[in-house]
Amino acid sequence: MLGVLFFSYMFDWKLVQPTYFEWLLRLDPATQFIGWHFFRHEPWHLPLGAALDYGIEMASSIVYTDSIPLFAIAFKTLDEVLPDKFQYIGLWILFCYVLQGLAAWLLSGLYTREMLQRTLMTAFFVISPIMLDRAIGHYALMAHWLILFALYLYLKPDDGQDTLAWAVLVSVSALVQAYLLYMVLAVWAAYTIVDNEMNAWVATRSATIVWASLLSTMWLAGYFTIPVGAFAGGASYYGTFAANLNALWNPGWAANFLPALPVRNQNVEGYDYLGAGVLAMLAPVMAILLVRHRARVGLRSLLPLICVAAILWLMALSNQIAWGDKLVLTVPLPERLLGMLSMVRASGRLLWVAYYGLTLLAVAVAVRHPPRHAGTLFLIAGLSVQIADLSIRYVNEKEYFREHFIVEPAHWTSPLRSPFWSAAAKHYRDIRLVPVTETPKDYAVFALFAADHRMRINVGYFARIAVQRVVAANDELLRSLEYGDLRSDSLYIPWTPSTPLKCRLGSLDGIGTVDGFSVIAPRWFEFADCCGELRGILKRGAER
Repeated sequence: MLGVLFFSYMFDWKLVQPTYFEWLLRLDPATQFIGWHFFRHEPWHLPLGAALDYGIEMASSIVYTDSIPLFAIAFKTLDEVLPDKFQYIGLWILFCYVLQGLAAWLLSGLYTREMLQRTLMTAFFVISPIMLDRAIGHYALMAHWLILFALYLYLKPDDGQDTLAWAVLVSVSALVQAYLLYMVLAVWAAYTIVDNEMNAWVATRSATIVWASLLSTMWLAGYFTIPVGAFAGGASYYGTFAANLNALWNPGWAANFLPALPVRNQNVEGYDYLGAGVLAMLAPVMAILLVRHRARVGLRSLLPLICVAAILWLMALSNQIAWGDKLVLTVPLPERLLGMLSMVRASGRLLWVAYYGLTLLAVAVAVRHPPRHAGTLFLIAGLSVQIADLSIRYVNEKEYFREHFIVEPAHWTSPLRSPFWSAAAKHYRDIRLVPVTETPKDYAVFALFAADHRMRINVGYFARIAVQRVVAANDELLRSLEYGDLRSDSLYIPWTPSTPLKCRLGSLDGIGTVDGFSVIAPRWFEFADCCGELRGILKRGAER
């Protein structure tokens, strides 16, 4: 209920409408929708998540378009009954807020049975500012409930079903987003250390089940459709999007009680604001831990989790440690190690385990150690401060969502208005932008058109790519144009007018500009002359 209420306040319910896709046609969300839009119409492949029509030569799987494989694969089974354009991102955001509330509710039950206290504790997690920040465009990363469920499995008493629960949680994480998988795996690693009751055989069996489940899920989702080396992408990436030393008390966007502090390179991953309410609660909580021996004893079982959270925190800072907008320390690391660490190029996100651990510490100690009514008042006061501090942030982001998700999409129309395009869709199977690269100018316009007309496209936007494939595809494309070896099933769109393009065309090939876009249409005049409305749109290649 709290999740639904918060969603209702922050977002327009129009986002949940499955046919309202226009709000996704911008920046990162564009490839998330387009990746799914291609994927749903493709035949099933093995692995199930393979997506071969979006990107063609550089294509990989639904994993690398950040289209949330958990939902993409499930909804693909219903493709025949879904509307022509169907989006599930709005439903996903609502789903995340509901599960965030559920996971927080389960966590609260480990510390108190009081209904009011549990509701107050849950509210801290539902209104999480770092979760809301991801609604700007990183929707898969809104699944912070995966971290909360991992903390719950770590903290709850063992009921003999934990191995199965961990296997499911880890596998679901792989079907949502790799960064969340890293964090869930880290908490699971801490759990295997603290569970002293497992003997060597039981521990080995448990680890085998979890890893077998994970690797099977990753294969089915399509993680391995690109070389493993492409997961990282280069040593230079690590530290580009790192956490800042001031991350936990830096509001970033806005807050009423603390000022926004600078971060190096205006890095959006550089801050993970706890909120003034949680920060204010942590001070007396730390005092309780210092003066009460019983409270400190309770932390002993948490040492593996604390160590894992600290390691993730250090990885989040990267080897380029910044305080504000100043680089204060660069830790030299071997090139090979940097290459491995670049797998988490947006390393600042790894701070989220510590973030939610500190939030849980603040609210849990409040109800476990003070007198009952004092704990309730403490939670009410802390939550009041938290909401008062973040209220300006919520107002600003609510307005941002309204402007970019409702107002701007109302004016969106495709720039491909000429009858040429619909005619071309009947005669060409592929759209090939020249040269081949990731996210070329206007790629989303042509990708959406291609998906609508069941065509393929040779470019796209992917979280990870196999660079060698892109280079090889571009070399082959430029060679075929230079020597006149054009594919008769492909429509070519040169998108860099300032770059000279060597191209040999025949008398039946068409070339020209349509709706402001350069076009090369192999063997166009075999059929265009038969249709009056298409005459004169393109020139014959031999004339140019």
